[in-house]
Amino acid sequence: MANENLPAETPLLKKLNEQRISAAHDRKELLERAADGTELSAEENAAFEKASRSIDHYGDLIKGEIERIQKDSDIASAYEAGIGRVNEARKRGDRRGEERTDGMAAKIREDLAASKRGETRNGGMYQELPEHRDLVSTTGAVGYFAGGGPETVPVTLVENLYSKLFDDSAVLGAGVTILRTASGETLKLPRLTSLAITAGTASTAFPQASTRVAEGGPILEAEPRFDQVQLDAYKYAQYTQVSRELVEDGVLDIEALLGQVLGRNMSNYVGYDLTLGTGTGQPRGVRTVIPAGNKVNSAAGGLFDTADFDKFFDVIAKLKPGYRRNAKWLVNDSSTFSLRKLKMGSVYAWEPNLQQAGAPDTFLGYPLLTDPNVPVPAASAGVTAIFGDFSAYYVRMVKDVRIEWSMEFAWVNDLLSVKAVMRADGDAIDDDAFAGFTSTA
Repeated sequence: MANENLPAETPLLKKLNEQRISAAHDRKELLERAADGTELSAEENAAFEKASRSIDHYGDLIKGEIERIQKDSDIASAYEAGIGRVNEARKRGDRRGEERTDGMAAKIREDLAASKRGETRNGGMYQELPEHRDLVSTTGAVGYFAGGGPETVPVTLVENLYSKLFDDSAVLGAGVTILRTASGETLKLPRLTSLAITAGTASTAFPQASTRVAEGGPILEAEPRFDQVQLDAYKYAQYTQVSRELVEDGVLDIEALLGQVLGRNMSNYVGYDLTLGTGTGQPRGVRTVIPAGNKVNSAAGGLFDTADFDKFFDVIAKLKPGYRRNAKWLVNDSSTFSLRKLKMGSVYAWEPNLQQAGAPDTFLGYPLLTDPNVPVPAASAGVTAIFGDFSAYYVRMVKDVRIEWSMEFAWVNDLLSVKAVMRADGDAIDDDAFAGFTSTA
């Protein structure tokens, strides 16, 4: 598909086309190797097949996205025209005309929503399940809204939603390395674990001894060491339901709002494991990867107070200079108020960032992020301040968060079901990139 067929104002189409071009480039290189008479290895043959499938896959996505944009444009125009007729009918006080145009606008709106969500019909094959958290327009205290469904059906037209503030996981925004894959097979990353130190005569403290050779003397073999980091694809999922009346009568775009809420939930559930995960049947979180030798115990009590101030310098010193250059702190939000009180003489160690809007404040010269999953400082709380180069922590994500809608799943109750699914894993490529302050005397 040529570039001129892609709407320039659509970032998604640009991204899809770039991915398709990249796959085509990979396939071309392999074809040229084969044309030169070079026999492709099993890995190269597999890469050739994968590139070929990717070209077709992205081509189909581009075609579908262009068709969706055109369809949305046509339906949106009809919807706006229908709304205009509703307003005109209301001005005239023509109730019958208002009812006719209201019905037309509702039908158009339903079609537009179905187009947006790419609704999948399942032929009514699902068995109805009991559900007590559905959002409907006549019951309260359910779902994700404090008052339930009725508060979103208008008595007077209020189109703004007040969103309660929530604490969100910070790991995904801390500069981790994200690897997106099209499928969820086991992913193994090669890792260099030891430099080329000559066996037998060298030490890691003095590697130069292994390369100093006398005239005419033997040159010894170097033996770098490698292993692998394995990333799986753990599944996270959640669903909720709303009534058809709430979708049709509410002034809010309930479908889009629930998709956003569930997508945010997925990020937070994954974020919890990326911070605290044990690595057994779940990701190995950044707090778990900290080596025992990189943990600095509290001076007394485990709290962030003056007695512990020097310990934070010890935490920084645990990292190699290369990791320190890109390091950040990660603590609980409540911990920051204790850190703000610490001083070097008469100067506070905490420094607010006044140069760039939205940039984090710094502590001892390093950016500080807050994550509700990091424990609050207390006696025997374990690691309560994480310090590390988060680019050395790899997060594997299978595609993106998948949001799906269905009217068939709970058809007998006339409910719209919204489902979010995410597959991810996380682990450090080098545990030595992380250190921590431990609230243990």
